[in-house]
Amino acid sequence: MANAKVGGRAAYGIGAFVEKLDSNRALTVGDSGKVFMLANTGAITVTFPDISAMSTQEKEAAIGWNATFIVRSTPGGAATIGCSSGDGNLLFGSHVGADDINGVGLNSAADDLIFGTAAVPGDRARVIYDGVYYYAWAQSADGDHITWG
Repeated sequence: MANAKVGGRAAYGIGAFVEKLDSNRALTVGDSGKVFMLANTGAITVTFPDISAMSTQEKEAAIGWNATFIVRSTPGGAATIGCSSGDGNLLFGSHVGADDINGVGLNSAADDLIFGTAAVPGDRARVIYDGVYYYAWAQSADGDHITWG
């Protein structure tokens, strides 16, 4: 079976593609392709586009939705990034810290990726949606900077 292009564009619209996040935010399909710089002074929650609220056509158009999250400054609270409450556990991924011999991978779906208060500038995660699940690849200076919830 040959590979085939599916879904919509990897980035939607024209505008700012690097955005500072310092408060709660529900991301939309239009945020695809953006780089989000985490600069929170307190705990924040960022949710991926709500798949449960989309029609079949909207879900297909959202295939390829992606975003990158980078810690800009040491957070004053955890930055919880993940699925909407309607979607539940749709996130798979892996994480490696520079101090780890072995990375951390998920054997079952999670709800969130969490940048803890020990995170440092440069810790990051990349997320992509395939039409069913979100997938994240994360790296950090120390293995305990990022956890899964």
